Amino acid sequence: MVLAKSSFIIGLSIPHLFHYRINSSRLYNI
Repeated sequence: MVLAKSSFIIGLSIPHLFHYRINSSRLYNI
């Protein structure tokens, strides 16, 4: 149960990290 919960949180957080990277790179490329 705990493992499934942590994997779910990781699955949600990874796309956010990639989205943040893309946004930050766009800001720096201006």
